[in-house]
Amino acid sequence: MPFTAGAARRVITPPWGVELAGLGYYLQRTWQRVRDDLTATALVVCDENGHAAAIAAADLMYNDRKFTGSIRQQVAANTDIPPDSVCVNFSHCHNAPTVGFIRGAGVQDEEYVRFVAREIATAIIMAWRDRQPAQLYAGSAELPGITENRTRENGPVDTRVSVLRADARGGQPLAVAVNFHAHPNAHMEVDFRAVSRDVPGEVVDQLEAALPGITALYLQGNCGDVNIRREYRSTDRRFEPARALTGAALKALACARPIEAPGVKVVTRTISLPTRRWTREEIMPGREEGLYRLRTGDTTGWLDGAARVCVGEPKRLPIRYDGSVERAVAAV
Repeated sequence: MPFTAGAARRVITPPWGVELAGLGYYLQRTWQRVRDDLTATALVVCDENGHAAAIAAADLMYNDRKFTGSIRQQVAANTDIPPDSVCVNFSHCHNAPTVGFIRGAGVQDEEYVRFVAREIATAIIMAWRDRQPAQLYAGSAELPGITENRTRENGPVDTRVSVLRADARGGQPLAVAVNFHAHPNAHMEVDFRAVSRDVPGEVVDQLEAALPGITALYLQGNCGDVNIRREYRSTDRRFEPARALTGAALKALACARPIEAPGVKVVTRTISLPTRRWTREEIMPGREEGLYRLRTGDTTGWLDGAARVCVGEPKRLPIRYDGSVERAVAAV
C-alpha cells in the first residue's frame, strides 16, 4: 500500500466556568450543561519516503497563529512531521469556547487554551504513532438547499461535500474526513448555555455509526457568510442538516476514487482578503449612537442603527439576552 495513516481523538470539553463564544456580545455565557463533549481528532498520512501531513479537527470557535504555532512546535518535537505540515481546523461551533481573540464574544481562559493546544498536539502524536498501511480515496457530492448566504438573497454558497477516506488492509475503513462550508448553528438557540459540537458532531457520530471502526473528522470550510437555512435553525427541523450532510458524505464515499500518486506534498499559501479600513466618517455615527444609548438607555429605532451592521439578524438578537431589548442594545 502506498501510504500509512493513523487517527486519534481527545476530549476537550471545557471545565466549569469557561465561556462559550458564538452567540453574541458581552453575554458572560458560561456553560450550564454538556449536550455532547467537544473533541480534537487528528488524521496523519505518510508516504513511502517519510513525507507526512497532519490534519486536526477541533470543536472550537476561533483559532489564531500563536495557538497553531504552539501545536506545531509540540508535534515537531515528538514526531517527524515538520511544523508547516500540520493543519489545525476549527469547526467554528457557536456552543464552544474560543482560543483566538474576538472582541466581546467569549473571554479566553488561558489555562484552557494551553490544555487544548496540548490535547490537539497529543491527538496528532498518537495518530502518528498508530499509523498503519493504508489506501487513500477522495470524492465529492453536492448538497443543495441546506445553506444560504446571509448577506445577499440567493447569494453564492458552496454546496460541495468533499471526503477523504483512508482504508486499512482488507478494505476496512480507518478514517474519514468530511469538508463542508456552513456555520454550525442549528441548535444554538435551543441549547443556549450547553456545550455542544452541533452539526459537525452529529455528522461525525452518524458516520462512525454507519461505518463501524472508523474515526471521522469534520473539516469546516470557509463558512464566512454561509449559514444553515433559517427553517432548520433552532426549529423542529434542526436535526435535518446533519442527516443530509451525512447522506451526502456517504454518497461521496461510495464513489470515491483511489489516490494512486505515491507522494505526500504540503503547500502553504498566504492570501490577502479584499478588505478595507472603515473611514472615520463611517464609524462616527455608530459610535455616537452607541454612546447616546449607553448614557440614556433609549432603545427607540435601534434596529435602524448600528445593530443593523453588527449581526446578521438583529431583530432576533434579544433572544440571546433573555428577551431583553435593553440588554441587546447595550451589548451592541
